[in-house]
Amino acid sequence: METARAFLLFEISTWNSRWNQKVIYMLVEASDSNPMAKLTDQPLELFELILDLLPMADLIALRTMNRSIKDAVDRVIQQSVTPEKALASWFTVNDLVHVLALQAVCGLVFAGPAILSIMGRFSFQPDSLEAYVPIIHTTVFIELLQRIGYIFVHGTLQYSDDPLEVLKRACRVSWMNQDLQPGVFGALTFKRSDSVIHVVPTTEEGPMYAILHGLSSCMFNFMTYNQFISLYPKSTFINHTFVAIDTIDDTRHRHVSGSVLVDTFQKYRQWGFEKTPLTIVPIFDRNSELNINVRYVGDRYCFVLPVNHARRRSFTMPVQNTLPELTANSWNISYDSASLYRLNTVPVLTVDRKQYSISWAVREMANIPTSVRVDLPVMRHSLDIQSAVSACYNPLLDRNEPSQVLFDLFQDFALGEDVTEFRRQGKDIPRAEIAWTLYTRLLRGFEGVPTSEWPEIRMSLHAKEGRSLWFVRLVLPRDSEYQTLLYGIGNMELLNGLRKSSVRVQYTFK
Repeated sequence: METARAFLLFEISTWNSRWNQKVIYMLVEASDSNPMAKLTDQPLELFELILDLLPMADLIALRTMNRSIKDAVDRVIQQSVTPEKALASWFTVNDLVHVLALQAVCGLVFAGPAILSIMGRFSFQPDSLEAYVPIIHTTVFIELLQRIGYIFVHGTLQYSDDPLEVLKRACRVSWMNQDLQPGVFGALTFKRSDSVIHVVPTTEEGPMYAILHGLSSCMFNFMTYNQFISLYPKSTFINHTFVAIDTIDDTRHRHVSGSVLVDTFQKYRQWGFEKTPLTIVPIFDRNSELNINVRYVGDRYCFVLPVNHARRRSFTMPVQNTLPELTANSWNISYDSASLYRLNTVPVLTVDRKQYSISWAVREMANIPTSVRVDLPVMRHSLDIQSAVSACYNPLLDRNEPSQVLFDLFQDFALGEDVTEFRRQGKDIPRAEIAWTLYTRLLRGFEGVPTSEWPEIRMSLHAKEGRSLWFVRLVLPRDSEYQTLLYGIGNMELLNGLRKSSVRVQYTFK
């Protein structure tokens, strides 16, 4: 038994997915062979030790693979997802009473390495905590931090040592600051002893909008009052590996050097991660953990766990302003095989009207040979057409008014009920390249035309003769100065070549 114990500990300590799977299968086989048998003390000790070392993703997998050990796995998970365990380095038990009460009321969201360590069940000591706070409640949260002993750290670019004055100024000038992520007003740092909290005031859309709309890494873990949420940690939790995205947008951060990425990699190395070069080949390998597939909330690696408030009396506290729950139908992304050869990631995100779906804006690049190493495959919304909509909002064109107008025109089409219904019925949806071609040709055709003169673009999805077809209707302004040009668009002069594809174009006058 001691030999087996040492062997399993050694293999689990490598945090390699193959050995994690091997341990899981060994446990399932042992419990399945005689599930009602009473384990002796030594096997039970070994069993609990193994559970304590497994990452959260493997615990969830083990929980679903065998019912006889489900209760034991549930106990381990519940012990991991408590506010006390996640926030102990920053708040005392008495502090938590006030902090969680405020969180229940205002929708405060905690994120950063503190929550990563919980969701990954990693052993590193988190160095900071991020608190996303709605702007209308930020003053109250700052005053609470100061009351429990936190001191504002005066930044080099902040003109005052009063955090409330800094906050007011940030709100006044944030619209001029192109370096800020969408939905936030910057960050204020507070420190108590060795505990550091970064307070991130968010706009009126709320913390969820700020997190999803301004996300800049290939994973994100956060804690609401009701839930621990881990978004697409597949590449990290399986092989204990961090595959990084180049998140520097050169159109908004021209003054930022490559040292930002170096610092980011160093930070994750300190947490026990490694940067692993990735070729395109594993993406097409069905046996690869990085194989192309749809990611969604509720799959093995992208999960939502209820916060365990059982140790506190206030766990039954009525939540007045909590965040809506994420579900499998409200958030999903996928790897896009076609984009691996012709597209590069750009850190611009769009959030749909539910404020959950994420899609990556993309831009054209030279063809990539299969032998070339890339940091991460393009990640995008599971609906092909949504990526084309995101591509319309190209950062290279974000100051170009027609680009934004076209983005608005296509947005309702891409997120429409007909797309959702076709997906639900399992019907094929035409590729995003069609909409992208349509977009680029329309943009070229409308160059120089005032946006007030543009036609309405109405798009719908229909099944005809066993094929899925996009119907595009251009509603032309009858008395437009540019009527001839717009009529030409309707007559396929600009859309020539699309007729043979999955698009049908019609036009009418308004």
